[in-house]
Amino acid sequence: MRQGSSSASASAVTDSNGHYLSPLLNPGSYYVVAGGGTFTTVVYPDGTCSSPYSCTPSGGSLVPVTLDGATTGIDLQLKPAQSRLTGTIRDRAGTPLSNLMVTMRDSNGYYISAYNGPAWTDTNGHYDFGIIPAGTYYPLRRGRALS
Repeated sequence: MRQGSSSASASAVTDSNGHYLSPLLNPGSYYVVAGGGTFTTVVYPDGTCSSPYSCTPSGGSLVPVTLDGATTGIDLQLKPAQSRLTGTIRDRAGTPLSNLMVTMRDSNGYYISAYNGPAWTDTNGHYDFGIIPAGTYYPLRRGRALS
């Protein structure tokens, strides 16, 4: 994103190793913004974006781009914007319990069903709620809190 703009000047996609190569850019100063999908949007090196769709960079640094020059070392570490909730249910003797339905409630006590729920324990007692937004959740077995 070019300095003074709130929309992308160019875009690039990473390869399977996380490497990217931007298209040719006009000389100037740019913010490097990355993220989207299941990752938070960040501004190089450690800034944030007001929105992944119309970014107003905060805390990032401008990257100078020169004529016929290569700018390297602009690396970013992305963090998941969503999480996963997994666990194992065992009886008091430590034996895994299979085929139990596990539901989930949020911090307000509302039943959450949109995130691959309810979940069922497998033969090893494991359950898994797929990708869920960050937050506080309470897994329940047959209406009772798991502890």
